[in-house]
Amino acid sequence: MPIPASESTYGATKEMSAAPRFEGSMGSTKLSQPITSMVRYGDGYLMVGEDGGIFDFSSSPFAGSLGGHPPVRPIVSVAALG
Repeated sequence: MPIPASESTYGATKEMSAAPRFEGSMGSTKLSQPITSMVRYGDGYLMVGEDGGIFDFSSSPFAGSLGGHPPVRPIVSVAALG
């Protein structure tokens, strides 16, 4: 599955032709660390920050993120399971 939208390190997204519907971005939100990856999730996508913060732009159940408890090493990529 192609990545749903192009991303920038400050969390803004731009629609791409093979993408699911644009659901939003973090462009207007001050992030503590940059967005490093995106992955398709249900009918939308997840944006993942270097500090483990996960931002859900879908109607699928959301299990939470590590944003309040950053990992020892930065998150550099994400993959969907299932």
